[in-house]
Amino acid sequence: MNDAQKDPVCGMTVLPERGLAAPYSDQTIYFCSEYCRNKFLAQPELYLTALVARSFDEAKEHRRMAYFSMEVAVGSSMPTYSGGLGVLAGDTLKSCADLRVPVVGVSLLFRKGYFDQKFDQWGGQQEGPVEWNPAHFLQPLPLTVQVEIEQRTVQVCAWQHNIVGLSGYVVPLILLDTDVAGNADDDRALTDYLYGGDQKYRLAQEIVLGIGGLRMLRALEYSGVEKFHMNEGMPVCSFWNFWKNRKHCHLPSGTSSG
Repeated sequence: MNDAQKDPVCGMTVLPERGLAAPYSDQTIYFCSEYCRNKFLAQPELYLTALVARSFDEAKEHRRMAYFSMEVAVGSSMPTYSGGLGVLAGDTLKSCADLRVPVVGVSLLFRKGYFDQKFDQWGGQQEGPVEWNPAHFLQPLPLTVQVEIEQRTVQVCAWQHNIVGLSGYVVPLILLDTDVAGNADDDRALTDYLYGGDQKYRLAQEIVLGIGGLRMLRALEYSGVEKFHMNEGMPVCSFWNFWKNRKHCHLPSGTSSG
């Protein structure tokens, strides 16, 4: 069940049990930090639009751009990013939601995140997997697609997180996941760690993101996409897949790499 809330000040995703709360009118508002809560309480009228805006989703066939990124920062409670690249991707999609840009985002789920950082008594860094429950933030989608990795067929499912802009406009973020019954154990772990494993692991992730992401968009009937933005080179397999099948599908005129 998706029980996450949105901070009306900064737009970050907040879990009610972890966030700070403040009553306003007849509802409870949740915040990521004391800073955001204090800003809201000082001038709540500045943020009323984010509170009262009714969410509305563009029809899939009207989405004109697909934004592929290996990592996307939606909120600190979702470990689907490691640093600047993910923050940039998340801010880009949030701005698209604010500006009503008809885009759909595609990334990977990362069930164990980048890593959970702790320090021992000597100041040494201790790394461990991140613990989080995707069902608290995401809606599972009913479809699966297949990709070929080293002559193995790997099933890929997807989850959706809705990024809601100030006016209520929704930008869907599709997160791909290989933890599917029927996949080999190694394949189920392909979307566990962000930037984890060796070169083969990373290349397999790029296949899932690029080719799997493209096939998932088709399966979900995002038929109006004309431009593909690749945030750095990780999703380049999507372009290779287009080129390989150029006789059987329309090659978009504005494929770009950031």
